[in-house]
Amino acid sequence: MTNETTNKQWAIIVNPHAGGKKAFQFWQKLSVALREQGIGYDIAFTEGPFHAVQLAKKFRHQLYEQFLVIGGDGTLSEVVHGVFSCSVPPNPTITLSIVPIGTGNDWARFWGITPTIERVVQSLLNHKTQTIDIGQISFVTYQGIPQTRYFINALGEGFDAKVTKLTTYLGSIFKGKSWLYSLSVFIVPFVYRAKPIHIEFDNGLLVQKKIYTLSCGNGCYTGGGIKQTPHAVPTDGLFDVMMVESPSLWGIITGIHALFKGKLMQHKLVQSTQTKHFTISSDYPLCMEIDGISLPETYQATISILPKAVRFIVV
Repeated sequence: MTNETTNKQWAIIVNPHAGGKKAFQFWQKLSVALREQGIGYDIAFTEGPFHAVQLAKKFRHQLYEQFLVIGGDGTLSEVVHGVFSCSVPPNPTITLSIVPIGTGNDWARFWGITPTIERVVQSLLNHKTQTIDIGQISFVTYQGIPQTRYFINALGEGFDAKVTKLTTYLGSIFKGKSWLYSLSVFIVPFVYRAKPIHIEFDNGLLVQKKIYTLSCGNGCYTGGGIKQTPHAVPTDGLFDVMMVESPSLWGIITGIHALFKGKLMQHKLVQSTQTKHFTISSDYPLCMEIDGISLPETYQATISILPKAVRFIVV
C-alpha cells in the first residue's frame, strides 16, 4: 500500500484478478484519468480471499472515509465487513463506490452502474450518493467462536448457500464465468435436501418447517441477475426474505423454471416477508452465505439490518 495523498481522499482497493484480470487492466487506465483530473487517492491490491477486509481496516485506521472498490460483489462485501468490523467506529459519512468487474456484479446491477472510465471519474467528482442499509449476521462456529459478519447485498441459507459453495469451487477452475451460478443451480438439487428450521421474525411471523432455501435480500439481484427477492430495496430499512418449503422433484423443476423466468414469488411453495431482524436455528448444521461468500456452518444465527449505515455513489 502506498500513501500518495491525505486521508481525506479516496482509498482504492483493487482485486487485480477479478473479471479474469480485467480489473487490473481497468485500473491501469483509470489511474491515468484520476491523475489528469487531480483526484487524490491511496491504492492497495488484494492478494487473496479476505485480504480486502484487512486493507479496508488499515485504511480506516488512517481515517479514510471514501472507498472505491474495483472488483466484484465479493470484494465489495469484504470492504464493507472491514469497515464495520474495524476498531475505528463506522459513521454515516463513509462513502462507498464500485467499479463492477466481477462474476455476478449483482449490487451494481441494481443501480445500473457500468464499468467505464468516464463514469467512474465523473462519479468521484460529482459525488451523488444514496444512504443505504447494511446487513449484519452474528453466530457461533462449531469451535465455539462467536463471529459477526457484515454484508451489503444478500444472505442465503440452504440450497442458495450450497449453490454459492459449488459456484466458488467451479470458479476456481473456470475463472470469471458468469454462467457458473446457473450451472450450479441445476447440479445442487441432486445432492441437497431440505432441513427442519426454526425462524422467528421481528414482525411476529414464526416458521417451523423444512425449508429448502432462504434468501434474505438487501438488494434484489443474486447469481448474476436472478431476482430471488424482487422487491428488495437497499434504502428502506427492511430485508426482503424469501423461503421455499421442502419441494418434490417436480417442485424443484418448476421452482427453478419460475426463478429464471422472474416469477418465483408466484410459486405455491414460496413464502415471503419483510423484516428488520430475525433468528434462524436448526438441529442440523446451517449452510449459509453472504454476498457469494460461504460462512462457517452453525446451528443458530441472528440477522439484523443496519439502516442508513453508509453512503453509496449511485452514478
